[in-house]
Amino acid sequence: MYNFLVRRGTTIAFVVGFLISALIIFLTVSGASGISSDDYTTLYGVQEFVTSVGIGTLLVIVSVVVILLGGIYGLIINPKGALKFVIGAGVLLILMLALYFGMSDNNTIEVRDLVEQYDIQGAISKMITVGIFSTLILLGVAFFTVLLAEIRNAFK
Repeated sequence: MYNFLVRRGTTIAFVVGFLISALIIFLTVSGASGISSDDYTTLYGVQEFVTSVGIGTLLVIVSVVVILLGGIYGLIINPKGALKFVIGAGVLLILMLALYFGMSDNNTIEVRDLVEQYDIQGAISKMITVGIFSTLILLGVAFFTVLLAEIRNAFK
């Protein structure tokens, strides 16, 4: 089973994720219930939408459990190789903490419609900003890492 998942696990995950995403999009946007997909206030009462959110929530829970169990299994099987993961998680945690404590409440990104509609303020606004900034920083690091790896491979 392990060898099968090593060879085919990524493909299975992408196919299942695609099928469920397509189902959620179809059920939410199809308009079969007579409610347009941009009418968010009445969309919460539609059973298809509630089912879609339930499936999405279930998938998030299952994926977090699988990630945690896989990480624990990897730590047990190969503790020396798991050192990279532990260091990466520590660096990510330090980055996010530095961004969170390094910015003031007035320095957060405000999306006016969301702030007014959902009353987002204070710590939640800071957490959104930390998520956006850390994503942008990690995107930049990934881009330059891939760029440097390709340059290195070109000279091999």
